[in-house]
Amino acid sequence: MRVGVIGINYKNSSLHLREILAKACRFCFSSEYFSYRMPGTILLSTCNRTEIYFGTDELTEAHGMILAELRQFIHEPFEQKLYSFFGADCFWHLAKVAAGLDSAILSETEIQMQVKQAYRTAVNHTNISCCLHFLFQKCLKISKEVRSAFPLPRGLPNLEKVLFQIVQKTYGSKPIRILFIGNSQINRQIIPFFRAKHNYLITLCTRHPAKAEALLQEGGIELVNWGILSSWFEWDVIICATQNHNYLLEPNQVTKSLNAKGLIFDLSVPRNVDPSLGRHPAFQLYNMEELAQIVDVERRHHLGEVDAAHSLVIGAVDRQLEIYQEKLNRKLLCIG
Repeated sequence: MRVGVIGINYKNSSLHLREILAKACRFCFSSEYFSYRMPGTILLSTCNRTEIYFGTDELTEAHGMILAELRQFIHEPFEQKLYSFFGADCFWHLAKVAAGLDSAILSETEIQMQVKQAYRTAVNHTNISCCLHFLFQKCLKISKEVRSAFPLPRGLPNLEKVLFQIVQKTYGSKPIRILFIGNSQINRQIIPFFRAKHNYLITLCTRHPAKAEALLQEGGIELVNWGILSSWFEWDVIICATQNHNYLLEPNQVTKSLNAKGLIFDLSVPRNVDPSLGRHPAFQLYNMEELAQIVDVERRHHLGEVDAAHSLVIGAVDRQLEIYQEKLNRKLLCIG
């Protein structure tokens, strides 16, 4: 199978380097930039990983071209922190990623939607090979099978529960104001959880309020535009999950003396909150890496089915590779 991936994730690289790679890859391989410097690739960029998938008869040449593109924008050592997989190994890797078995927060559900969105975006903006169509469609299918076979146990910690526990530990049951920055998938996942709790006044700040009007219909939320960020420090809790190349929250923006301690959760990679805010006496800052560690300690203690889920993925991938070879032999491969 003529597919490959180059990537970096949370396992063996610093958050700083992942930020640099994420920015470079978005410029070189994202449909956000219509030059699309290397067409035919699929960029998967999340808070824990950045990966470029490619499909071609010349995998070694494509691999070298991707590295050459990245070297133009990254001026510090990075190649030793990258991983690469080809053929069946690439298939097994993406299947585990889509199923949440390679995530910092084990079995988290958002990654499945992120893989699907990465695939759709590439299909809408560039021509990808039949191999990549097959790879992503079948890995998404396998991820659904894994989640159906191994549903999460009730009460298992997830990101929104850990955020809530930290907020509750800090503020108790008193009424507080929460500012969500970004109408991202991860914020749309967290907002309903907090909205169901008492004493929380929720505000969503987004660059495109019209795209978030569905949240208003459900009630319990105020929708504001980007201009409100000049006074972000007036909220008790800030949950930032958006994509921006610069810091949105910085210490020099705080224009008044704050007595109470505020909580800031930066769920973005690249980070959108200046890390120096963590040293400000009025704020307590958590980034995604720190939160993932808190969640995963409990998850790995409870999930005895992980090995079985891995076995299911390997078996399913092997079956799909057999199907792929049969279609290739009959010249019926192109699905897209």
